[in-house]
Amino acid sequence: MGKINLDFEVKSDLYYLKVFDFSNWATIAKSPSIIEILRPGYTNPVIKYFDKNKVNIFNSIMLDANCINCDTDPLLVLEDGIWVFTLRGSHSPGSDRSKFSKEHKFLNTSNIQMDIDRIYIDSLSHPNRGHIIDKLTEIEFFLKAAESHLRYDMEKEAAMCFEQALKQTARLIECKTCD
Repeated sequence: MGKINLDFEVKSDLYYLKVFDFSNWATIAKSPSIIEILRPGYTNPVIKYFDKNKVNIFNSIMLDANCINCDTDPLLVLEDGIWVFTLRGSHSPGSDRSKFSKEHKFLNTSNIQMDIDRIYIDSLSHPNRGHIIDKLTEIEFFLKAAESHLRYDMEKEAAMCFEQALKQTARLIECKTCD
């Protein structure tokens, strides 16, 4: 059976977050587990039951991100930024919720990546393509720097790098002459 070891990985696209469970649940395999998902800019996490040894998939509806009385699409695009996932291995009445837990910070870049893709596509025949390539390289640098900072649990620095990538991307999108 082995030692309890919680481990998971997060992947995303515009509409879905996928949490891949790689845990060794050992003695708590039959106990209920939960995952807390804190969206960028929020202070209270959404708490959901977690299916062990499976891929758990979340969308805007499951994350309570949709407007209840609005006339909007059923699924909303999930926001970019730093998401915090906390997997809690044993969630039973009276249990120590922190005894078996793992936190993972994830930088969702699905939306900005779509913007960057559009810039690449639109700039292929642009007369000042070299300047655009330089700016795209800088944007990619800031995104990689944000991810690197997050891996070292430097959330503030990661957020600053990500914000810089957002600003640079917005400037390129708004650029008419790109001089």
